[in-house]
Amino acid sequence: MIPAATRQGIVEDLLGGKATATTTQLVAMVVGSGRGRDLPAIIDRVVARASQSHQRELAEVRSAVALTDDQQDRLTEALGRATGKKINLKVVVDPSIVGGLVATIGDTVIDGSVRNRVEQLKGRL
Repeated sequence: MIPAATRQGIVEDLLGGKATATTTQLVAMVVGSGRGRDLPAIIDRVVARASQSHQRELAEVRSAVALTDDQQDRLTEALGRATGKKINLKVVVDPSIVGGLVATIGDTVIDGSVRNRVEQLKGRL
């Protein structure tokens, strides 16, 4: 087992200058306490709470390929118009959806993936 101080030092070396001091401290604390595996879930919760406090909605969008900055901007605008809220966009590359997008905003899922369309066609046949 790597000592907590060593783990924290590694995090600070990796994030130094690339993240805010607060972010670096948060990640170092989580990793130092042995909860590094929980970091993605913790980050998601922090982002969701920050979005709520700024009256924004977090939209997680899964795409088979990485989206360009322009595509992300247009998608953020479109989701904002559809929901009537300001959107914070989180893009996850997920090759299993084959093509298209799956957007999750709160409890709402918009599935425009090729995989979903294929499943719908299978159901009709």
